[in-house]
Amino acid sequence: MSHTLLNQTAYPSVHSWTVPGCDLPCPRCREDVGQEILDNEAILYDPITGATFRLNQSALEVWSGCRSGRKLEDLTKDMCQRYDVDQDTARDDVQQMVAMFASHGLLNP
Repeated sequence: MSHTLLNQTAYPSVHSWTVPGCDLPCPRCREDVGQEILDNEAILYDPITGATFRLNQSALEVWSGCRSGRKLEDLTKDMCQRYDVDQDTARDDVQQMVAMFASHGLLNP
């Protein structure tokens, strides 16, 4: 079984970490994933699969939050303020980005 499949199994649903009313930390990023930050974007490199990922500014903010162990709710609040969106939209966007990182095996199980 590949490393990516193991991580997909470990994170079957974004709802595993997002329980309304709970201030849960983001799942942590794998330490071996390389990153190159260019202005307000980043390129991630997975050395296991050889895959690269381009992150826009908002995805980079969520990635950085996962690297530093920030709380999901704090990232949601940041998105509300920075992008002038309502809390439900921001929470959904943060959850989708974290789920995308997990689905590509970029997070620790």
